This record gives sequence, structure tokens and C-alpha cells, in this order.
Amino acid sequence: MPKFKINFDFCGMEHALSRIDETVIEADDEQDADEQFQKIIENAPGCSYFPFFDITQTEDEDASI
Repeated sequence: MPKFKINFDFCGMEHALSRIDETVIEADDEQDADEQFQKIIENAPGCSYFPFFDITQTEDEDASI
């Protein structure tokens, strides 16, 4: 059976998330702030796709995942 390796794209993640890092939100409570931030993430270019990763097939069939 083929095996696949998952690699996180930390550079892409850092680049995309740096635009919204340290965002300040006025909210009624923590739940409201979380909901507002979720909307920001959904509308931010490059941030709606989480997590940032790539999948590649391994050549070594004995490789563990």
C-alpha cells in the first residue's frame, strides 16, 4: 500500500498569518471576539485554508508516518 508524508508549510503559514497577527477586536466577551476573529480569518487572503500542508507519496514503503 502506498504511504504518504505530510509536511507543514511553516513559511507559508507565517507569511499568511503575519497579516492578522496581533489584531485588536472590540467585543462584548471572549466568545464574541472569537466569532469576530473567525470571520476575519475566513475573509483574509491566504488564511482561509488551514492548516498549511503538502502531501507527497514516499518512495520507501517501510517509512512510518
